[in-house]
Amino acid sequence: MSTEAENKQVSEVKTGKNPVAVWFKDILQFLREVWIEVRPNNGRVTWPTFDSVKISTRVVIISSIGLGLFIGLMDYLFMIIYRSLMGGIG
Repeated sequence: MSTEAENKQVSEVKTGKNPVAVWFKDILQFLREVWIEVRPNNGRVTWPTFDSVKISTRVVIISSIGLGLFIGLMDYLFMIIYRSLMGGIG
């Protein structure tokens, strides 16, 4: 099963179009579409404010530290349980 894009490229190669030129044209079209989506004033993307980014960063850092401490505590407790079950071996 070949896709429509592959069929298009195969037909363009058969008609004598340069595949590198076709690839370059496709890349330029993709970049144009990306710019339409992300341009600062009229684009479709809503960029976060600096304060929003700072708050999100703090949440991620605090959550990472909390999760790391929780996993470390659970590891320590399971080690104690394991050693007590094995009779002090290990």
